[in-house]
Amino acid sequence: SSERPPKPKLPSRHEAVKSDRWKKAYRREIVKINEEAVMIGLSQTPSGKYIRPANAIVMKLLAIMEWKWRVDPDTDVEGWLECVRIVCDGSADKREGENTYAETPDRTLLFLMISIEATLGIKSKIGDAVRAYLNAPSLDKNLVVIADEMMTSGEGMERFDRESLLLKALYGSIKGAISFQVWADMKLAEINYLKCDVARGVYIKTIEDEVVRLYRHSDDFKISTSNNKHLDEEVEALQGKIRTTPFKPLSEFLGCTFARFDSKTMVKDETGDIQIVTMISHIEKMEKDYGHLRKHMNPTGRVRHTPFPLKPVLCDHEMTELQKQLIPEQDIKEYMSMVMSVQWVVQNVRPNLRFCHHVLAKRMSNPRVWDVYLSVWLLEHMILTKNWPLVLGGSVVDPEVHTDASFASMEERRSICGHTLRSGDKSGVVRSEVRTLKVAVTSVFEAENMGASDGMDTEMYANRVVDELQYPSLCSRKVYVDNTAAIDWMLGSVPSKRSKHMEVRLFRSRHLVARGDICMEYVPTKFNIADLLTKSLPRQDYERLSKMMLGHELIAPDLRYWEI
Repeated sequence: SSERPPKPKLPSRHEAVKSDRWKKAYRREIVKINEEAVMIGLSQTPSGKYIRPANAIVMKLLAIMEWKWRVDPDTDVEGWLECVRIVCDGSADKREGENTYAETPDRTLLFLMISIEATLGIKSKIGDAVRAYLNAPSLDKNLVVIADEMMTSGEGMERFDRESLLLKALYGSIKGAISFQVWADMKLAEINYLKCDVARGVYIKTIEDEVVRLYRHSDDFKISTSNNKHLDEEVEALQGKIRTTPFKPLSEFLGCTFARFDSKTMVKDETGDIQIVTMISHIEKMEKDYGHLRKHMNPTGRVRHTPFPLKPVLCDHEMTELQKQLIPEQDIKEYMSMVMSVQWVVQNVRPNLRFCHHVLAKRMSNPRVWDVYLSVWLLEHMILTKNWPLVLGGSVVDPEVHTDASFASMEERRSICGHTLRSGDKSGVVRSEVRTLKVAVTSVFEAENMGASDGMDTEMYANRVVDELQYPSLCSRKVYVDNTAAIDWMLGSVPSKRSKHMEVRLFRSRHLVARGDICMEYVPTKFNIADLLTKSLPRQDYERLSKMMLGHELIAPDLRYWEI
């Protein structure tokens, strides 16, 4: 992407109407929709009034203009091509009480599967549905769409009727995504895939004692199995039911770049035991979009070796008048955009920055100059460390959780809890969670117990996923805590008079330990990777724990491997 010329600026609608190239883009989209028989024109009365179905839901059609890097069908030259997507204006649909939610598996499930499959040497192939929603019949039988003048007229162009009944799940319709989900479930059932209950969005199938796992994220598919022959056969079977792009080995998926390696030789290998994940291009885009703030917030160009200063959360009396000043309203949108961009990177490949994002997100709607200063500090650190990968896999499948908590470190003396999940010892983290407790607690012991309770839920979920997807695992169910008092209380070995105020949910945690569902383990603070999620650390501690959290212990320490 760095070799591409800059993306052109989008024209106004008035300018696009006069442009022959944008007219062709309109025509390509209209031809595509007509080919798929998405709409059928409504009948009219003799006076020209359209006859709508009973209880009609009426929406306008919108034309979304965008530039895409594609081959121009007229010149066969690859470049920025004018593209138009016609969608429904779903904001007009205000109905309530109906299920319009399409399930989308979270990134924890995807990264957990990818990490485990790297450990087990399981290969994957990915592809996506062609004209995805246009495959699925609409779940609404009374949805009427109204086209604008550009879509109903034009010399030499195919066109829509002014009002039409929607037959397919057009993008933007409130049930479009769930229509595709229902249709895809039906097609996958026809080739004997069973839908999982815990691992939502995943389907499994057994062939000659080999398990095939199909992960679906909207219209994106990932098929994985340890048998190459079965992998190719299942790709072919899927393509016989759903139109897809050609399947290819896992390399780019859902915004991340993947590369499979053998950890001993650091040579690319599709069956290697580690998977390296990066988002370098996205960080470079952030540098381009928000780099202008750096000269204001860091005029001396100081190198940010840590993502935050040691004390990022300040009370009003600790800040200067400038630092606690609210930023102008016109700049709030840019701050929100930057924090959302940080979130996209953090939730995928940089779990070691989760605490930083949590602090910034708490001031999303009313940021101060101090918050902008922190966001730029974090951005500069991300740019400095953009080549740090997330390394998944390792030698063992044994999901484990690390938990930690700080005491009274946030506003109004509230504490913060965090926990991480990884697929096995030394693997990179596949899930990191941080939350500020809603009420203040009276001791670090209680905060640690709250954090451990959250971690137990994640550990139990991970083990249920492993069992349902039939991955071989040690299943030791370990939750690591660096507070011995919390472990003693979980084991029931301390007097109850000092903990009689504890919440019911924490007694549930004690019962899980007693029943054997969870194994509590002590870990020294210097090896507790969850420590990164609850506070800002000095550089030496930050880099040591980041290396562990990102799985860099699985690769050679030579930084040239970080350039992958």
